[in-house]
Amino acid sequence: MREPAIGSPSYRATLGLADDLNTITSELFGHERGAFSGAVSKRIGLVEYANKGTLILDEVLNLPRHAQQLLLDFTQFGSYRPLGYQGREPKQADVRLISVTNGDITQAITDERFRHDLYYRLGTVPIVLPPLRDRREDIPKIAIRYLNRTDGTTDWELDNGARDLLSAPHLHWGGNIRELEAVLERARNRLRVGEVTDPVIEACHLDVEGEHPVRGAPARPVAQLAGESPGSQIEGRWKQLAEQKEGLDVLEKGIIEDALATCEGIVARAARILGVPRTGLISRMATLEIDPEKFKHPRR
Repeated sequence: MREPAIGSPSYRATLGLADDLNTITSELFGHERGAFSGAVSKRIGLVEYANKGTLILDEVLNLPRHAQQLLLDFTQFGSYRPLGYQGREPKQADVRLISVTNGDITQAITDERFRHDLYYRLGTVPIVLPPLRDRREDIPKIAIRYLNRTDGTTDWELDNGARDLLSAPHLHWGGNIRELEAVLERARNRLRVGEVTDPVIEACHLDVEGEHPVRGAPARPVAQLAGESPGSQIEGRWKQLAEQKEGLDVLEKGIIEDALATCEGIVARAARILGVPRTGLISRMATLEIDPEKFKHPRR
């Protein structure tokens, strides 16, 4: 297949949502009127729409085996036949294919759920995108890009506390990008409820959970926040501060333990890495119930 021009149109086909061969064939290649029961009009498939452009095959790992053969033939020859097509020669399409899946393609091939030959047709340039928990240093940049992309009229920022919290080692981010986007939407809504006009997301606006819950602003209805009395607002702010402190304690404990692990439990070295007095570090370790002995290697 010839490389489509830069800037050419792209189309997305979600293949894992159906297991009926007619449905999948119609989605990709289209159908003629009367090709099957319910085909009351002609339909152009995504392959034809994407000609000279890009076709994104989403959830390709869930494509049924009997439909994988259709895709294999198309990727091999660039030809296809819509359902009910009576032409002597098959139609041709010149597309760039991008296949996407969040599953284990190697295991699927081993289990014979996905054709080996189709993988080699689709996997010309494999790109493995690690989950968020394996690239925590990228999370603040991804967050800023999402905030600005979804609100192009505002130049959003994250303060240092929000950056540290989003990148915290205890957060699992099992929902990956979708979970991050939900957290950012909640944070943006909390910021807009208050009187602050600066578009800066702080740690107190975030509501994130990991192995140890870390919460920012209390998750209360917007209407309640807007109509609270001064006394209840002060009480809410005090609770919010306590919840933030709990979250920061979790972060601080994780950082200190990482430093102790790096220094094999030697407190003086850990204090130098952290840039704090040794006595102050010992005091914080006692408060956070950190035992340096468990980070020391046993003597042989």
